[in-house]
Amino acid sequence: MHEVTLALPDEVYTELQARAARAGMSLELLIVTQLTAETTAAEKNALEQRLVQEALDASGLLQSVSADLIASYVLEPAAPRRSPVQVPGKPLSAVIIEQRGVLR
Repeated sequence: MHEVTLALPDEVYTELQARAARAGMSLELLIVTQLTAETTAAEKNALEQRLVQEALDASGLLQSVSADLIASYVLEPAAPRRSPVQVPGKPLSAVIIEQRGVLR
């Protein structure tokens, strides 16, 4: 286990003390709990993003843009561009609007 010393602005310290009191725990425990939750959430989010990217790559529906391609677009504005690919079905914007209606 490691020890860390924090310098907090007065208003932040006061708010954290109040939250700790409402939760019935010490200020130190509240801070450790919050940091642990944030770290766990960030790791989970990164894993979920990686799994989604892998699924999209495997499906062939979405292709990652290579760093070389990005560099060529930035460094060579006159470089030939690819034409957009026509995809059958509804535009993504229409699908999003329909799904938002269902969520309301």
